Amino acid sequence: MTPSSRLRISLVLLSLVASAPAAAKEKWKPITPEELALKASTIDKDAGAEAIFWERRVEDGLHHVTKEPRTVTTHYVRVKIFDERGQKAFTQIEIPYDARGDVSELAARTIKSDGSIVELSDDAVFERSLAKTRKGERRVKAFAPPALAPGVLIEYQWKELAPDKLTQYVEVEFQREVPVQRVTYGFKPLAVPGYVFRTRAFRCDPSPFKKDNDQFLYTTVLNQPAFKTEPYAPPTSATRAWMLIFYTNEHEGTPDSAFKSYSEKFFEYYKPRIKPKGDVKKLADAAVAGKTDPEEKLRALWDLSRARVKRLADATADERRKVAKDATAADVLDAGTGSGDDVNVLFASLAQAAGFDVRMAAVGDRQRFLFMKEMASGYFLPSRYVAVKVDGAWRFFAPGDRNLPWGRMRWENESEAALVSDPKNLEFVKTPASPADRTFRRRTATFELLEDGTLEGTVRSEHHGAVVADLRDDLVDETADAREKSLREGLEQRLPGIELTNVKIEGLDVVEGPIVYEYRARIPGYAARTGKRLLVNPSYFRKGGTPRFTAAERQEPVLIAAPESDDDTVTIKLPKGFAAEETHWGVPIEAGELGSYRSSIAVTDEGRTLTYVRKLRIKAGFYPVESYLAIRDAFDRFNQRDAKVLALQERATP
Repeated sequence: MTPSSRLRISLVLLSLVASAPAAAKEKWKPITPEELALKASTIDKDAGAEAIFWERRVEDGLHHVTKEPRTVTTHYVRVKIFDERGQKAFTQIEIPYDARGDVSELAARTIKSDGSIVELSDDAVFERSLAKTRKGERRVKAFAPPALAPGVLIEYQWKELAPDKLTQYVEVEFQREVPVQRVTYGFKPLAVPGYVFRTRAFRCDPSPFKKDNDQFLYTTVLNQPAFKTEPYAPPTSATRAWMLIFYTNEHEGTPDSAFKSYSEKFFEYYKPRIKPKGDVKKLADAAVAGKTDPEEKLRALWDLSRARVKRLADATADERRKVAKDATAADVLDAGTGSGDDVNVLFASLAQAAGFDVRMAAVGDRQRFLFMKEMASGYFLPSRYVAVKVDGAWRFFAPGDRNLPWGRMRWENESEAALVSDPKNLEFVKTPASPADRTFRRRTATFELLEDGTLEGTVRSEHHGAVVADLRDDLVDETADAREKSLREGLEQRLPGIELTNVKIEGLDVVEGPIVYEYRARIPGYAARTGKRLLVNPSYFRKGGTPRFTAAERQEPVLIAAPESDDDTVTIKLPKGFAAEETHWGVPIEAGELGSYRSSIAVTDEGRTLTYVRKLRIKAGFYPVESYLAIRDAFDRFNQRDAKVLALQERATP
């Protein structure tokens, strides 16, 4: 049984208890003369604004009628605006929330330097849908602070209701986009039999919890600098000050004891679910009949588990109602519909029925965390895979991930820690990494360049390997029009004025293959005309691209999470009467462990056709801050080569 399942059962014991009333909207706190007179940030002299305080109170409870869990959070923020940059940052304030919940009691006001106050009117608040996903709708309430100008104080507060959940494994931030003099969190946990309320802080040192008269537990962090994003940084959990809030029925202990306990409970939760029952054994035997190679057997079971279970997103309401919570493999077969976890359970059961040693595994995700055993919680191993022992080693499979090809893992789960569940032993293994040459883009373009500098022709771009699952996630549920719009907008950022026709995006329904973009492009003014010369950048796929690194210094390490490999070939037929002045395109660029770059131009067809070839290889890696300048310089050299211009001279006609 998972920790969440056990917590749900414990909450049933509280069914006769109603939640305490949510705290009433807080009155405005007094404004001090020092706040009115403040001219610059006390933390960062260059900051355009600074929060005087950022307060948040979180109260867990049960609905007084339904007895369902709910969380009520009150927020109160006061900010000093110093200059136009700070004013711009707070021109519009947005409060996103889950549409199943609610945002209420929103109030705001502006305090001018002379102490006069301008209140936010009710009709100045508007609401809109932020995004709709399979998990539900996200909405936002937004407002523009009145009389906003340098020198003013603004403050606002609101109450947020989150139904059907407690603050179980919730991440709360201590850093914001502006410096904060004082960040305060208050927690009023629910008394759950057998559970204790705990927090764990990262990259900060909050004050010890103190219970106030309102029975909230308060903690504070002082003088937090603004959180600044950097390109190719590690996940924010490793770079931002934050705290994890959770309930647990486990005692504090060493990392090994904590993970051993988690491993045992993880194993016991999945053991009855993956035990072969009903038709599972018969189906497994039929699927592997006549096969001797373990790889062939597992592939057959993989295909079978995916074929027999319809995705919840594709199911009817009646089909979804048949899906049991914590379903066994036999339940999944009977329902014919299920979640990704249900598909994994069925595959695990089929593999076990076929004679394989099978366990469920919890795997690290470097998009979310830089895992260390000292974290001492299964929360930091968020991805779920089926571990199957093949030739003495564990292999990892996730057939429930519909956009993941056979035998592959998500790139964020490769070369990561995997806890293989076991009833007695603690077993961590490192997941394998895909060969770097399996992740690449192969891009080709065939163009004709006109005398006025217009470039027109056909383009094909193939995306292979580790990044394809993410790309398929983004595209598969979009309409064809939305996909084309996204492609068009992305190209227009690099190539203003580009005109696209005959757009095709293929491969979305063939998980094993690449995703392929094809289109016809026309770009007026692609080449610049100067007298009798045309200046053209042959690197079509990189023209107008922005540098990856521009900062003079770096605060955090550089994380290149997945290998990159570009193979670009661009063929350009020149306008009649023009010839290239010089086609030497420089020597290869070697960048040590980071990678390499090569580009060249060949001339054929009596000088009428140019073929440009570009090959970029970037290795995945974690690079310390001390390596930043060398990395930035390497990418600068790549960018300079990408931006190199070819001069075409108009020849005199006889």
